Amino acid sequence: MKKMLKYILLWLFVLQTFTQLHAQSISSVNHVCITVSNLDEALEFYTGVLPFKIDTTFSLKGIYVQNLFNIQDTSMALNIARLQLGDEQIELMEFHSAVFVGRKSPIDSKSNDLWFQHIAIVVSDMQKAYQLLLDHDVNHVSTSPQTLPEYLPDAAGISAFYFRDPDGHALFIYE
Repeated sequence: MKKMLKYILLWLFVLQTFTQLHAQSISSVNHVCITVSNLDEALEFYTGVLPFKIDTTFSLKGIYVQNLFNIQDTSMALNIARLQLGDEQIELMEFHSAVFVGRKSPIDSKSNDLWFQHIAIVVSDMQKAYQLLLDHDVNHVSTSPQTLPEYLPDAAGISAFYFRDPDGHALFIYE
């Protein structure tokens, strides 16, 4: 019985230590990253059509790209722009290579595909935001802004609209 109690106490100590270490090791999400085919075009969209601001830009080359992303192409280079909207940040990454071209998302991608992801952007006036997107001829996912149904307790009455950036990444505005 005494041995069993020691074992339980040791196990509780290990569990508590692991839990505390784990909680201290992970504290927040810093940013979300999106790979784009043309960084200049993406920046024009995210800062011209959408109200993101450029925070910083930088490049990585050769061995740094190879080791960080496990890409064996020695000609690989990467240009990155970190953008800010409110308190949130995203990074746009454009890979360059003499021999490798990245694959685009399939043209027939649907919102229920496992690779589907989106960035949600809060707007204060849905009609004004939607008109701005229409004026820039964005690619629609939603047919138009939709009001979410009453049976969704945390989202009832929210107006929402999905659309795509120049590379086909889904974005979502909601009021």
